Amino acid sequence: MQKHAGTTLFSASDLVGFLECEHLTTLQLRDLITPLARATDDDSALLIQAKGLEHEARYLALLKDQGLRVAEIGDAGNPEERARETARVLREGPDVVFQAALLAPPLFGLADFLLRVERPSLLGDHSYEVLDTKLSRSAKSKFAVQLAFYSDLLARAQGVEPHAMHLALGDGRRHSFRVANYSRYFRRVRDRFLEFAAHAGVDTYPEECAHCAFCHWRELCAARWKSDDHLNQVAGINRVQITRLLDAGTSTVAALGGLSPDARIAKMQPATLTKLRAQAALQLERRRTGSPAMEVLALDPEQRRGFYRLPQPDAGDVFFDMEGDPFEEDGLEYLFGIRFSDDGEPRFMPLWAHDRAAERVAFEELMDFLTKRLQRHAGMHVYHYAPYEPSALKRLMTLHGTRESQMDDLLRRERFIDLYRVVREAIRTSEPGLSIKDIEIFYMPPRQGEVKTAGASIVHYERWRTSRDATELDKILAYNEDDCRSTHLLRDWLLEHRPDDLPWFTGEKESAERERARAASQRIADIEQGLAGYRESLLGGLPQDRTAWSADEHLRELIFDLLDFHRRADKPAWWAQYARRDMTDDELIEDIECLGGLQRVTDKAPVAVKQSLVYTFTFPEQETKLRVGSECSRTDTMTAFGSIVALDEQSRTIDIKVGRSRDVPQTLSIAPGPPIDSSALRNAVWRFADSLVHDDGRFKALRALLRKDAPTLRGREAGLPVLPAGGDFDSRVLDAVLALDDSYLFVQGPPGTGKTTAGAKLIVGLMAQGRRVGVTSNSHKVIINLLEAVQKCAERRGVAFSGVKKSTKDDPETLVNGRFVRDVFANADVLAADAQLIAGTAWLFADPQFEAGIDYLFIDEAGQVSLANLVA
Repeated sequence: MQKHAGTTLFSASDLVGFLECEHLTTLQLRDLITPLARATDDDSALLIQAKGLEHEARYLALLKDQGLRVAEIGDAGNPEERARETARVLREGPDVVFQAALLAPPLFGLADFLLRVERPSLLGDHSYEVLDTKLSRSAKSKFAVQLAFYSDLLARAQGVEPHAMHLALGDGRRHSFRVANYSRYFRRVRDRFLEFAAHAGVDTYPEECAHCAFCHWRELCAARWKSDDHLNQVAGINRVQITRLLDAGTSTVAALGGLSPDARIAKMQPATLTKLRAQAALQLERRRTGSPAMEVLALDPEQRRGFYRLPQPDAGDVFFDMEGDPFEEDGLEYLFGIRFSDDGEPRFMPLWAHDRAAERVAFEELMDFLTKRLQRHAGMHVYHYAPYEPSALKRLMTLHGTRESQMDDLLRRERFIDLYRVVREAIRTSEPGLSIKDIEIFYMPPRQGEVKTAGASIVHYERWRTSRDATELDKILAYNEDDCRSTHLLRDWLLEHRPDDLPWFTGEKESAERERARAASQRIADIEQGLAGYRESLLGGLPQDRTAWSADEHLRELIFDLLDFHRRADKPAWWAQYARRDMTDDELIEDIECLGGLQRVTDKAPVAVKQSLVYTFTFPEQETKLRVGSECSRTDTMTAFGSIVALDEQSRTIDIKVGRSRDVPQTLSIAPGPPIDSSALRNAVWRFADSLVHDDGRFKALRALLRKDAPTLRGREAGLPVLPAGGDFDSRVLDAVLALDDSYLFVQGPPGTGKTTAGAKLIVGLMAQGRRVGVTSNSHKVIINLLEAVQKCAERRGVAFSGVKKSTKDDPETLVNGRFVRDVFANADVLAADAQLIAGTAWLFADPQFEAGIDYLFIDEAGQVSLANLVA
């Protein structure tokens, strides 16, 4: 936001800020008239800015290295001068324009890059599209708003709306978006923003939001909240709860803390109100006395949370903390800190990792240390604060494909103890938050080190990466050691307040569950052993220099990486199931994947539907991704519960169809069901790996596809067009497909361009030639859509065929010219089945019955269709 020539000019950031917080816009407008006191950017914010500029510079260098003609708009001059310079450059038509200035008062934007496209405009036979660089590793809605802002200004400058707009993210990926899909929303937001800015005198109130941490005016708002005794100062309160309290006339911390025990707030659970009232009262006591206060919460033996989570102390216990750098590609866990005792004396062991290879070594050293220590100390547990550490270790296990059985054993035996959950569930404090830094006031003196936060440790680590000054690492090491010591002291302090009559947490399961866990661990160990064998047979002897690898050598590496892909991909879903089993109803209500706090409607009898009963439940207000048709499981038992047959978010009721034999409790929370069994898909990949190892000549078309070989057709010289000129298009395509020589063809295009129609014509043409065709996709809907098109095409051409679509392992559906009948695989002309996309490149059938005897495999996926002849 800036003043120029008597006009206020607004930027894309101003518009995004308005969507984040209207009060931010109010303060920006006031600052233009009378400068306001700004908060000083901390080192973390400055580092993010610097990294963003580095990412932009790298992308600029990349474009230049590609030989593109790049014009750079200088930063000298006022907005009008820079916009005129940009307009001149756009008419000249370079491939790329960097830092283009786009002006249409009161809007002014500096687009990172404009990319030339061969589409006529007022500029000539060319026009431009916007590309923005963002350090983030994921696309966010505010990025789309910024891109639409620049695209709108660019449309005015070149006389035609860009077709697309692009993002270059910090992980190297590039995303493209259709401008027309966003322009209408953008114009509505833009007009609302300009209308708001035109009435700058309208007063707004600061509402705490995610943008506060980055806002220049955060200290002004914090001072006002303190003066107003705003409810957002109550630890653990959220915006929905604040709104409901305000609606009920409770507008301050003092008012909340002073509510009577029998007070009720509309749309708020009594237990939630009791918790918030007690928290406010404790903070008011802290204000009055100046001393921190803590109280132990009542424990529910049925829930077994809070102090129930603490195991008996053991001489082998470990206290663990990690430091990670998010600015390294895919993140880097650069320090593993371990505190433990030997012969009663505390020791601290750091494991450093300054690159990806060292990260793997450090992870393996940690897992080996924990495994050996558990063997020596059967009661050992690993204590940490908040879920970052075990989550990071699971990610490293998956990323590096190592020490899975050891990690899995620790997880199954519940050896990781999260003290944050204990604190959250067992005590209430007078402090403003529940970070370990907030809680330390009760059990240790203030820290003295220069590094006091995780953000500061990242800053110092980035400084070390530039300067290689060892003192920077020393500061981080001292901080990490303090964190490990704090975790140890916190555990001991919690034990002092733990009721003496509670049983110790053991993590031990029933004998049957223990046996299942041991069997699962053994399966993992067997898989790891099998992978080790394939590592040698597939990767052994490959040149160390990857740039010297042949296409076949790259293929061998790809297939080795895919051998365990499906099982690794399922793990996060299983981990989420276990994590939800341990969540409170409030946490499950906040989890958008779930539906928490269901209450069975007792005055409505369940409705019988075949061998099931449909029960109606009510639920608190919440967002959920669960939809009608979703299979769901109980979060407390992780067992399948039923399927959702009706969901009304207005009345907050849900109907669930449940088997008659299932127990239906009065209260429960539900989550998505477990991952679909992928064992058949895994076996298919292993079969292909065996084919590579033994070089048996099978799967030639699939090998060609994965090697990215050019298609080969019998009777055609390499390099010639697949479709020669002249003749009927459909006939030429069919001739090309019939000429495939253990190879494949792609038919590509966006939705609506006729891929399904073309595919149906090909399939019917192939069947008319006596060929057998397989069809696969990752969607039932896509397969059915294609089969219906095949049926219509066959009817028009008078071609009779039989087909089978595999729905379940034991219940295939067969289609004979539109009629479903019972049949066998051997008699079908068309066989269809769902499969799994592998590495975005190739498909494998999940069932050998489908693989055998198919002449052509037809793959249908968004944006492309592939045809491969499997049998010459």
